[in-house]
Amino acid sequence: MLPQILSGIADKPPKERLGARCLGYLRSLGVPAPLVATLEECAYAGAIRIGRLWLSPLVDLGLENQEEENAPCIEHGLLIVGSGLNGDPIALEISSGRMAFVSHDLLWEEDYRDFEECVVRSPLGFHEFWSAAVDDPEFPVDSYEAARAWRNA
Repeated sequence: MLPQILSGIADKPPKERLGARCLGYLRSLGVPAPLVATLEECAYAGAIRIGRLWLSPLVDLGLENQEEENAPCIEHGLLIVGSGLNGDPIALEISSGRMAFVSHDLLWEEDYRDFEECVVRSPLGFHEFWSAAVDDPEFPVDSYEAARAWRNA
């Protein structure tokens, strides 16, 4: 589904392949092979706006996820794959395949006791999340809106 969405975006960077280092990184995290294949299909040289959100340049997943301020995400099984309007990371929960917003205010300021305070999980998988971001004008754009929309989902 996401590859079809991306194919319809005219103003996007050139297509790229995930390099051996990125593929090895994803495998080392236990990202399932079908999802690795999807990420490969959706890899471009730069960030792409999808609805009101941004898909990160997936070829740089290893770099973005290993940055010091983002490291707690990967330590807790969340792979950052995009960002919201205010800079909140958008992450894929590797164990469940569900998408989540992470509060950058709490994460980067280390203003939490339990990492879970930073995370707002959606009920949506990878493809469904990005499709909804395009189709739903009320789709959350940050962790605050996500908390209002999904805390009881």
